[in-house]
Amino acid sequence: MLKEVFSLVLSLYTLLYQTIVPCLEPEMLSVNAIDRQKHLGTWYFKAAVSHREADIQKFRVLDNIVFTMEERANDTLLLTGHMRMGDNCIKQTWTYHINLESNDLELEGRPQRKNLLWSGKWAECSECIIFQEIEPPLDKEKGTEDSLHRHMLYSRSSNSSDMVATFLKNAACHNMQANVTPRQEKGERCQTMRRPWEGPRDEQFCLLVGLVGATGAFLKRAGEAYDGKGEKSASDRDALKGPSLVGCKSTRIPKKDFSSLR
Repeated sequence: MLKEVFSLVLSLYTLLYQTIVPCLEPEMLSVNAIDRQKHLGTWYFKAAVSHREADIQKFRVLDNIVFTMEERANDTLLLTGHMRMGDNCIKQTWTYHINLESNDLELEGRPQRKNLLWSGKWAECSECIIFQEIEPPLDKEKGTEDSLHRHMLYSRSSNSSDMVATFLKNAACHNMQANVTPRQEKGERCQTMRRPWEGPRDEQFCLLVGLVGATGAFLKRAGEAYDGKGEKSASDRDALKGPSLVGCKSTRIPKKDFSSLR
């Protein structure tokens, strides 16, 4: 009984507060008009909110999530998620299509889902975006409630607490009480696969030297094969290793770096 009375008082207080201090309205971003290049790259998942728990339940088992947005040809965006679940890393990709006649993104394989972009206004964060997902009722004859309706906050920064608190407060003002934030108990994020040319400058230089050395060795061997020379000399084997430079740990390209280019 006391719990019910407390809940009623809290609801009345919330209603009164919203009457005096109106809820902050989010700011929609039209996907066919925004600067796409500005929104490409790495985004850190910070929080998710909804009117019901079921819409955000899947986020509770994840320790942390890092997303990478890339632009492909023909108005297509590729979103890659690197998610840590316990000691395991999970990678998943989503393909979105931009319709120049619509304000939302179309998720490949789920045309019924509406995907909207909002600015970081709700979180008072200029380096944030809010992603909204909506799916219509499974049975429109039996109900009008959406089968999926949630907002997710993403930030360019891996460290952020104030923006999350602001986001949750403004979402709650719109009656989205269910929320979840990453556990971050492991501390270590799943690494996004870095392309060889995206490393520090010293690594890029060593990589370039290694490529030049390997290319030179290949051309030399090709020329000797054309001239009829079939034996591989010690100098050839040394050339295949690439030039040796002070400060370069290795001029060979790590095998794992190629996996991200497939």
